Amino acid sequence: MAKKMNAKLKRQIIDVSKSVAAWVFVTAASFGYWLVVLLIASLVLLNIWHVTFDSILRYSFVLMIITSVVYLGMQIRKWVR
Repeated sequence: MAKKMNAKLKRQIIDVSKSVAAWVFVTAASFGYWLVVLLIASLVLLNIWHVTFDSILRYSFVLMIITSVVYLGMQIRKWVR
């Protein structure tokens, strides 16, 4: 019985660590994605949208946080079901 509980606990720890690693990867990837998208948008809208690289970094950071929170909410909703 104790071995069964131990195996179950180990499996849960592995699942949680995989989920945390996936969340970290999605968060980092979303920052890169938003940075590239905003850089391309600033090039396309060169005469319309006058923006500095610092503001693009800030916008990317804010969009990364929003993406991360939405992803975390979807994961929590999946775990509850």
